[in-house]
Amino acid sequence: MKDLLKNFPQIKSNDYSNGWNGNIINDRLNNFLVDLEEKAKLFDKTPRTARLKVALTTSDSQAEFMSKEYREARDRAFGRIGKFFENVAHHRHKADEAEFRIELGLFETLLLNYLTPCTDAQLNELMALIAGTPSSEALTRVDELISYKGANYIFFFEKLDNPNWLPLLEQRGHFDDLPEPEPIS
Repeated sequence: MKDLLKNFPQIKSNDYSNGWNGNIINDRLNNFLVDLEEKAKLFDKTPRTARLKVALTTSDSQAEFMSKEYREARDRAFGRIGKFFENVAHHRHKADEAEFRIELGLFETLLLNYLTPCTDAQLNELMALIAGTPSSEALTRVDELISYKGANYIFFFEKLDNPNWLPLLEQRGHFDDLPEPEPIS
């Protein structure tokens, strides 16, 4: 883009020093305008990270039932990791191997959370956690299982029948963003 913009003053001063009105667009100006239009399309295009996030989130048809907080946390994590890889790819950040492996591991985890279906092991673990004694550690594990997968989120709250979980869930903000009641017809 910088090279393209450097040519503009030269085109104007050499070929259009008396202005644009009434003058025919010559080949140099035409080529400049075509190149400028092509570059402008790149600015209008949705960033790669955002396109990937949209593709992945649409694969989880039940994500809409997750709390706004969970969806925003998932989106922030995805955006942060996407920005990391973009900065590394464009040489704006030089990551050492350890940092790169950590970020790659987080990306793989997010990707698998989006793409893999709920497993029996996850559902059985959620059932065991529900049946067990509520604790901060147990809730942390529940959060890990339900944070990025709408179906697990729904499963947990549909199966939850132990009222002792309610104070812990409330402390962590699980009831802060409940959907509005829908009228029945």
